[in-house]
Amino acid sequence: MREKHLGHAVSLATILLSTREQFARALRDAAMASIRARSRGAGFDQPMISRYFLESHVDDALYLIGRDGLDALESNVRFAVDEMIREALENVRMRRTDN
Repeated sequence: MREKHLGHAVSLATILLSTREQFARALRDAAMASIRARSRGAGFDQPMISRYFLESHVDDALYLIGRDGLDALESNVRFAVDEMIREALENVRMRRTDN
């Protein structure tokens, strides 16, 4: 019986990791779409969202979602996307000043 429960836990962990990866891509895509929409025709440097940067924001978003539950789900996801946008644009500004 113990092995059955362990197998079930491993199966759920695999699903969780896959879902987390999909969530990360969705956050990244939402942030990049918003940045592109804001920068149309502005001669704007395309920002990059690094894997490390993305992972930290996914972890923060998942923490907030777990803490606040469904009541604040949309606002927590919006917050995560807004933070990714803010940081990506700040990185572009820093690259411009370095050049």
